[in-house]
Amino acid sequence: MATQDRLRSIADLDVVIDADAHISEKAEQLVPYLDEPYKSMFSGGDKESANVAKPGYPKDELFRALGGKLQWEDVSTAEAEMEAMERFGLDHVLITPTLNLYLPIFSDERYAHALSKAYNDFVVAEFLDDGPDGFKAAITISPLAPDKAAEEIDRLADHPDMVGVIVGSTGVFPPLGDRRYDPIYEALEDNDMPFVLHGATGSFTSAHPFIKRGMKSYGELHVLSHPVTQMFQMTSMLGQGIPERYPDIDIVFQEAGIGWIPFTMYRMDNEYEKRRSEFPTLRKKPSEYVKENFYFTTQPMIEPKQSKYVAWFIEMFDGTDSLMFSTDFPHYDFDTPEELFNMIRNHFGAEEVQKVFGGNAAEVFGIE
Repeated sequence: MATQDRLRSIADLDVVIDADAHISEKAEQLVPYLDEPYKSMFSGGDKESANVAKPGYPKDELFRALGGKLQWEDVSTAEAEMEAMERFGLDHVLITPTLNLYLPIFSDERYAHALSKAYNDFVVAEFLDDGPDGFKAAITISPLAPDKAAEEIDRLADHPDMVGVIVGSTGVFPPLGDRRYDPIYEALEDNDMPFVLHGATGSFTSAHPFIKRGMKSYGELHVLSHPVTQMFQMTSMLGQGIPERYPDIDIVFQEAGIGWIPFTMYRMDNEYEKRRSEFPTLRKKPSEYVKENFYFTTQPMIEPKQSKYVAWFIEMFDGTDSLMFSTDFPHYDFDTPEELFNMIRNHFGAEEVQKVFGGNAAEVFGIE
């Protein structure tokens, strides 16, 4: 492609959409939005103290701090999220949860559903209804009770700034290809909403306790948790024919980088060719469904650091048609728009780069 067809500066981008902008919601912030009996339970039976109660989420003993290096920042308010938008020059952000990615590993499906509902009401009230036009969010669901999750989708699908449905994908068992989740897929299809999957290292320690016992640090687990989670879910969804049974649903994988994508889809192609009878629902090769139905956020784009190899990875799964820029801010390994732009601008044309930074997300999430 001619040099004049390439973007010279990040200022040449038409729109920048962050497809994974975390808020660091605090458990106590959700208490006012919780239904009973959980509001009273969290406050020790004293409803008047509910605003200062500290309900618990699953935790582990691993240290996330970096000992004086870059730390997580607190983005628990609309003002903090607006500051992040301005800092990175973002036109729109897809707000994603942090604590509420742990819901799949809860034992009590009623508790998990109550928290998902409270979180959604918190986001609507404190970010969407009073926030800027650039704030968008996905309806957070717990997969433990698919019928209740479907009801939650139906309840909020008409909100103009709820543009998808998100589930914490780490710890979802059985994985998301199982037919018990059909009510969720039917609600997604009925409401014409994309399905967003986001892993969580904190859930990985509960979902895979023996792996956790073999790892000595958060860093070791973080290497594995997100890509392994998404490989597991993608394999299940493809193997059980989700994109064939629900062809109109766009499926978005967040925060796992890109290296796992070509590996998984071509390995599945290999099995599909040799064991066709074990994939009776599929009418095409798994890689074709990946290129047509699946989307991926970019962060972390640090594998490998030589930009030509990153371009090769992207080309292996036609990534300019499916990648969505994401910062993953405020997590310690977040990416800035400049980092990704400098990595891909010399390898792809202007139109392709524009799609990665905004066009693909705008199409999938219906952002104008």
